[in-house]
Amino acid sequence: MNLEISSDRRRIDPVMVTQFLSGTYWAMGRTQAEVEATIASSVCFGGHVDSRLVAFGRIFEKPAGTAFLADVFVLPPWRGLGYGRAIVKAMVAYIDGAGYTLAALNTRDAVGLYEKFGFALTGVTPTAMKRERPRTTGMSGTPNPASREAGSNFEPVVRRFAPEEWPTYRALRLRSLADSPDAFGRTLAEEETRSNDDWAERLRSGCESGTDLPLLAVAGSLPVGLAWGRFSDPANSKKAHLFQMWVDPHFRRRGVGRALLDAVVHWAQDSGADCLMLGVTCDTPAMRLYEKRGFIPDGERNALREGSALFGQPMRLPLGSRP
Repeated sequence: MNLEISSDRRRIDPVMVTQFLSGTYWAMGRTQAEVEATIASSVCFGGHVDSRLVAFGRIFEKPAGTAFLADVFVLPPWRGLGYGRAIVKAMVAYIDGAGYTLAALNTRDAVGLYEKFGFALTGVTPTAMKRERPRTTGMSGTPNPASREAGSNFEPVVRRFAPEEWPTYRALRLRSLADSPDAFGRTLAEEETRSNDDWAERLRSGCESGTDLPLLAVAGSLPVGLAWGRFSDPANSKKAHLFQMWVDPHFRRRGVGRALLDAVVHWAQDSGADCLMLGVTCDTPAMRLYEKRGFIPDGERNALREGSALFGQPMRLPLGSRP
């Protein structure tokens, strides 16, 4: 069974998490209200098998910019399958991607697991562990983002979605609409009405059409972005389009958006297109990303959607063959 890891809090079942934590040595007696509050204030990682939550972990920020890993567990029936390692790997990828230089946790029985990811016992208490990364600074003494990234192992991986990954696609698509409602023509309310069968069929047909490119960006095993390339007009094989471009806010300015965009551009070139089209909300970081990549305005600005005060700009990237 494949484990799907998502950072969508809406997929976390607080009742199940509370029930499990109530039997642990570190969270015995924690109420459901307290669990719900910690979920709301943390970056959460849910491990799902067939949409059922079977593993969990969360990260919150402590004073002095320390990322603290907490409440990591795998339900007993799913232990021994590597799911604990997968959750921790996703959490560490997030920590590196977000630029933290110090991470900490407490554990009594999983020291060996965390040591594989660079954590070490501190000696302060029998359970305290930490993971440090060097912080490089510029002349001003403040962290240098470029040096920080060069010093980390973070590297986004962009690949095609597989048809069976429709729950991941659905989760990312809904998160994108909740996070950036003014970046897309469709709304969260509209997309939430789709059934699971609709989501599965949308991704299956996209994967098999030969004219679509549904893309997933991952950091470790954590889904952090998506994009969709398409030849929308079967009668015009020279014009490709880019839709649904989105990156998790915690992974922006880390090269994920550029990697997704480059993948769609190269696919369009290899498919014989002479231009790549898209629409973007005006005067946004996304528009500046496209302008840096060489996109130019293609027509007049227009209302993002009916009744919206925001405007969208059609843009076009002329394409030549790849060298």
